[in-house]
This record gives sequence, C-alpha cells and structure tokens, in this order.
Amino acid sequence: MGDNLRGRVLNGTKWTVVAQVGQQAARFVLSIVLARLLLPNDFGTVGMVAVFAGFANWIGDMGLSAALIQRSQIDDRHAQTVFWLNMATALVFSATMFVSAPLLAGFYDQPQLAALTRALSFSFLVSAPGMVPAALLQRRMGFRYLARTSILGTVVSGITGICLAYFGAGVWSLVAQTYVQHFVTTLLNTLWAGWRPRWGFHLHALKDLWRFSVNLLGYSSLNYWAKHADHMIIGRFMGSAALGFYGRVHALMLMPMYQIVNVINRVMFPALSSIQDDPARVKRIYLQALSVIALITSPLMFGLTATAEPFVLAVYGKNWAPMIPLVQILPLVGLLQAFTGTCGILYMSQGRTDWMFRWGLITSGAMITSILAGIAIGTLEAVAWCYAAANVLLFYPSVAIPGSLIGLKFSEVVRTVTSPMIGSVLMLVGVTLVYNITPATWPYAVELLMLVLVGAVGYTTLVLITRPLGLQQLLQIARERFPQLNGRALFRRASHIP
Repeated sequence: MGDNLRGRVLNGTKWTVVAQVGQQAARFVLSIVLARLLLPNDFGTVGMVAVFAGFANWIGDMGLSAALIQRSQIDDRHAQTVFWLNMATALVFSATMFVSAPLLAGFYDQPQLAALTRALSFSFLVSAPGMVPAALLQRRMGFRYLARTSILGTVVSGITGICLAYFGAGVWSLVAQTYVQHFVTTLLNTLWAGWRPRWGFHLHALKDLWRFSVNLLGYSSLNYWAKHADHMIIGRFMGSAALGFYGRVHALMLMPMYQIVNVINRVMFPALSSIQDDPARVKRIYLQALSVIALITSPLMFGLTATAEPFVLAVYGKNWAPMIPLVQILPLVGLLQAFTGTCGILYMSQGRTDWMFRWGLITSGAMITSILAGIAIGTLEAVAWCYAAANVLLFYPSVAIPGSLIGLKFSEVVRTVTSPMIGSVLMLVGVTLVYNITPATWPYAVELLMLVLVGAVGYTTLVLITRPLGLQQLLQIARERFPQLNGRALFRRASHIP
C-alpha cells in the first residue's frame, strides 16, 4: 500500500509539474505578447468583469467535485448528481450575470462594461460540463491527461487571443480567449475521463457529499473574495488602468501558487485523503512537500523583487512602468501565500472543512479591511503594503490551526523553510549590489539576463553547500523516477561497454 501510494504520488507529481510548468510558461509568453498588443486599460476592463465571472467558475460546483475526490467510496450516482447540479448552477449564474450587467457597469461607472459582462456571462455553461470529468481524472490520479488538457487549453486560447488582438479586436480578444480555453478544457477532460453524463439526480448521493462540500463552498467563497477584493475595489475607486497594472503584478505574485503549490495540492489531496487516519504519516509527507515549495518559491519571489525595474521594462515595456514599485512589494505576499496555500489540503484531507470555513471568515475580513485601508491612503503602493501587512499578521494562525489537526508545530514549519529563506535573502542582497553598480547605459534586457544569472549561480551555490531538506527530496524523487541518472547505475552500464 505504502509503495503503491508513493509511486502514484511521484507519477502524479511528475505529470502535474509538466502541466504547470508548460501551462505557466505558455501563459507567461502569451501574456507578454498580448501586453505589447493591448493597453493596460484593456486588461483592467476585462479584470473588472473577470472578478465576478471567476467567482462563478471557482465555486460553480459548490465544492462537490472536491467531495468526489475526498470520499473513499463513490459510484456513478454521485457523479451524475454533481454533473446536473453543476449545469443548473451554471445556468443560474449565467442568467444572473446577464441580467445584472447594467448594475455591474454602474458599480464601476463604466457603461461599456454592460456588453462585455453579457458576453462573458455564458462562459459558465461552457466550463461547467468539464468539472466532473476533471474531478474523476484527479481521483484516479490521471494527471497525465490533466497535464495535456491544461497545456493545450492555454496554448490554443492564447494564440486565439493574440491573433484577434493583432487584427484590432482589442478587449474582445480577451473574451474570445476565455471561451476557447473553457471549451478546449471541457472537451479534452470529457474525452479522456471516459465518462458520459446521463440523466440522474439522486438526493441520497447528494447528501453523501454535502456535509464535506458545504463548508468547503463557504470557505471557497470567502477565500475567493478575500483574494480578489483588491481587484474589485481598485477597479471601482482607481479605474481600469490602475487595475491593469495591479492585475499584471498580482498574476506574477501568484506564479509560485500556479507553478508549484497547485502541483503539490492536486497530487497530495487525494494521496493524503487515502491516509487521513495516520496523522504522523500525513505530517511527514506534508513537511517534505513544504520543503520543496520553500526551495523553489523563495528564490523566485526574492529574485522578482530584486530585478523589478529591469524585469518590467524589458519584458512589458515602458507603458507598464507603474508596475515597478508593486513588483518590489507584492512578491512577499506571493511567498507567504505559497507557504499557506498548502494548508487547505490538511483541512480537506482530514475532513475538517468546517474549521476551514471558520478561519476563512476571519481572513476574508482582514484582507478586505487591508485593501480598503490602502484605498483610503490613495495609492497603489499603499494598497500593496497594506495587503502585504495583513498576510504577515495572518501567517502564524494560518499555519498553526490546520497544523494542529496532524500534530504539526509552527516551529517545525519554520525549521523546514529557514535554510531556503536565508539563501534567498543572501541572493537578494547580492543581486541588488550587482544591479547598483551596473552601468546605466546597458539595455534593460542585458541587465535582466545578467542579474538572473548572478542570482541563479549564487542561490544554487548556497543550496549545494547547505543541502536543505527540499533539495534532498528533489534528489530522491529524481533517483526514483529516473534511475538511469543514478551514478552507480551509469557506472555499471559503462562497465559493460566493449
């Protein structure tokens, strides 16, 4: 059982890494091209609507897909019930958003948003059919298929958006991109899951899943608005251009969450759920996962802070220069959220979504209050600093509360992440010193390349010297998944060469 689970986890991790790295690399490149073709105002305008559309897509299945994954035993009745409930919910969301489009436009004082909102309102009906197939693939640890889906969806939709933007579609190119991504994702997940919907709604099946999902639904709703209230409030009080700048940086801040944390969460949730009655084992595996997150995420976020100016100017261009101070601040938030982003799987794997919901009430209120405080000061930098301060204050309880479910102490978390953090801080200092002595006449792209190389070499050297737990975990995974790279194996193989 143990060896089988480990093998499934390693295989799932491999494919999820492929998916996340491929998807985010494609998304990053495509977003740069779009940023050159469109204006910050275009991104901000879509961002105003996307806050509400994203909420519907985020909680559209009311946590029932996660319940399908977490529950030890399910049958086709559970899947059919969730599917039709998802479709009904999507229809309600679409109708509500279509009818309320003028209200949303009035909230932002942007009359043109009404047509945009109505255009995006039907996207729920495209994404909803793919939720159950995706959950079934994740339950079976079919991450190879999920990887293909995410990469193809991102690439096809991104190319569609770029082509339309090139021919002058403006903000509507982003709308088309959304629909294409939902369509491709739904189609491929349905094909690869090998599951087809048929009519059937079973109240008893819904009751089996509801106790778990209702608290998750509450938490997901609160968590979504806590993390996106900044977009809504900035768009309302500072306008679409300010939201365009902030939204780009926010996406960069969340890069580790997309690339690393989601990899681990998607694989670890079904894995930890299967051993939920063994807290010591859950704790050990969780700390191993956290060590890998710290090893990779820390240098990314500190490096982004250190290279903010050349990064923005070289990658996005001078039109996006107001992003620079935000890039210097918000990576701190990304780092903290990368550490706390795995805590949800502790609540969920232990079946304590009620605790998850209650803590979400507190964090949501704190996050929204911090954004309003920044708005009251009146600058984007103030919003970023207040948001960062709230994340710092909430870090300890965000880790300690779910940790108590498995006997995890906060000090153990600190010890796990300390070495990569120290190495990243030293890297930050070194890169900053090099940047300050770089000739001002150098092109921004050359500056950025040099700083990235300095940071990479410096951090790698420190890691090899200190050998933190995360490095040991990665090396162990590499040896197990790729035994041909093992030194002894290579030696034995070479000895047989004539």
